[in-house]
Amino acid sequence: MRSMCLKRDPNAPCFPSEEDKQDFEKRRDVSSLRERLAQAKISNPNRNSWRPLFMQVGGLIHRLSDLKVRAKRVEYFERVDHLRALGQSTIPSAAINTPFSARALQLGCCSACIYWGISASAGSTKHQQSRVSYLKSTLFGTSLERESL
Repeated sequence: MRSMCLKRDPNAPCFPSEEDKQDFEKRRDVSSLRERLAQAKISNPNRNSWRPLFMQVGGLIHRLSDLKVRAKRVEYFERVDHLRALGQSTIPSAAINTPFSARALQLGCCSACIYWGISASAGSTKHQQSRVSYLKSTLFGTSLERESL
């Protein structure tokens, strides 16, 4: 799995956007479950009484996120495959114009691995280990010494 993550397209969508998450919360099924959960917490503060509703909301959001990401990936790869067939660049123009775009593309290959809890192993190169360290410090706010790539 780790090698698959390191070879993936760094621009492919892996997570739902904040806008997608807000859209999920606007759905009637999610909002009604949230209301029922709030009422259950008020009526009985015992966690065991409202935990099934809490898990149901979390499961629904997780399924909606998964479906949205799958749809975005299908759309993305159809577009990118078409661009590759035409011999055009697949890097978004906004990424090309930013000063750190090359570094962002290098580091992007590890983001899914960190999300799924896969870390750099002893067999990893120094570059892979430093990318994972950098991404962990960026994503989770831990201060690590800057390592040179």
